[in-house]
Amino acid sequence: MTATTILSWCKAASRWLKRKKEKYIDHPRFERRMRKQRAERGFSEKDTWDVDDWLTTVLPSMIEEFYKNLHTTPLETEAFLKGADPFNFKYTSDLEITPELSDAMDRWWENHLREIAFHLREANYGTCSLRNKFEEENHWTPEYEVKISRYRHKQFQKAMNMLALVFGNLND
Repeated sequence: MTATTILSWCKAASRWLKRKKEKYIDHPRFERRMRKQRAERGFSEKDTWDVDDWLTTVLPSMIEEFYKNLHTTPLETEAFLKGADPFNFKYTSDLEITPELSDAMDRWWENHLREIAFHLREANYGTCSLRNKFEEENHWTPEYEVKISRYRHKQFQKAMNMLALVFGNLND
């Protein structure tokens, strides 16, 4: 098999894929179906093709919108401020929340939510601040790609651990 034969097959396959994309994915009916699925079940078939990207783009935006429209701060933030475990913290019924304590709790809560959104954005390949320094020169280096992948994975783990701490309080 010659290189020209392989090249002609690749070109034919590329043209075929382009036609299929135009016919199905870029078609208005396809987008309507995806919107209908998102309305019915919260995600579409297209979203399942790239779940990690969906999580790291939709969730940070959702969390940022949540803290922009905050009305209350959970009581557990007092435990976090005092460095205690919120699940084993002894709350008293005569808890007096001073304006200073309330402000500190609000700041902690907003900063915590912002940090979760930041770590999720860092876990996304498109919005990660760590870039392959050889990307512009078209010199792909697997070692650097592995480094970026590990960094993104650590950022995602950090975000999920932070989210797990406050998971029951993500309602307003």
